[in-house]
Amino acid sequence: MVLIPYRVIPRGTPPYREFVDFCLAQRWPLVDYIAPGPGQSRTLVFETESGDTQAHFSFDEDVLPHVVIVGAERNEVYRRLKLNIQTVQDEELLTAIDLAEGGLARASAIAVAGVAASGPDPAPRLLEAVGAALESSDDETRHGAVIAAEFALWPEYRAPLERVGDATSGELRERVLGLLQRWEELVRRRTPQDAAIPSDATAVPTRQPPTLDSRSSHRVVPRIPLEEMLRTLFEDGYLLGFVQLHPFALWFRSSGTDEGLWLVPDDERGLTYVATSEEKLVTSGLRG
Repeated sequence: MVLIPYRVIPRGTPPYREFVDFCLAQRWPLVDYIAPGPGQSRTLVFETESGDTQAHFSFDEDVLPHVVIVGAERNEVYRRLKLNIQTVQDEELLTAIDLAEGGLARASAIAVAGVAASGPDPAPRLLEAVGAALESSDDETRHGAVIAAEFALWPEYRAPLERVGDATSGELRERVLGLLQRWEELVRRRTPQDAAIPSDATAVPTRQPPTLDSRSSHRVVPRIPLEEMLRTLFEDGYLLGFVQLHPFALWFRSSGTDEGLWLVPDDERGLTYVATSEEKLVTSGLRG
């Protein structure tokens, strides 16, 4: 049984702020943080109350920020995100394709359009743009279109992909053949209907946290993995209240108060430390 992921491209300054605030308002817990690395963007993972669906927000300075929605409720999560946060519009993507100068720029614009076309009801013009790029005589443009098709294998892509597979060789041909095989597997499988998510969640106000100051903060490096730190904080009644990008840090506030602590993943050194102005707020669980 396969549930095809849906994707959303947030916009705004910074692009992650509205998404994080939306998740906090729905009372969706942050269940994981994935550190950046080779082939992996910095990612926040939020989970719906039912635990059946997750929204993975990947963002780095040099990577297109995007949300990947996986799970049984992905239709409803996608719909609510599109209604409640600013997202890149189809016309912007089509204009970017039209204005792209050179095969590499056009390939990049086409690949981004493929991300936007991986929702439950993609705009026909986006599908047509990707399909036309698959038929392009320019190798870079065609390669970008194959990347776009990998995000969601719509039926409109099948015939152009077959022609690309017949007309190319080497790595690109192998990539296309792999896509066509995946398409056949998806056709043979049926996916369950998306469950509904209650839409009457009470908003949680986002409080501005104290400044993360190395001179005034008490710091401790826990002896437990980050996943256990998150679980311990949730069990002790902490809620995610703020995300800071430079330097990257997560502010957790103590439930019902304005007090809290910073969770700071230090990706370069491969450790995470806790910073707070109040030593008493560092829980014994986090001390390991």
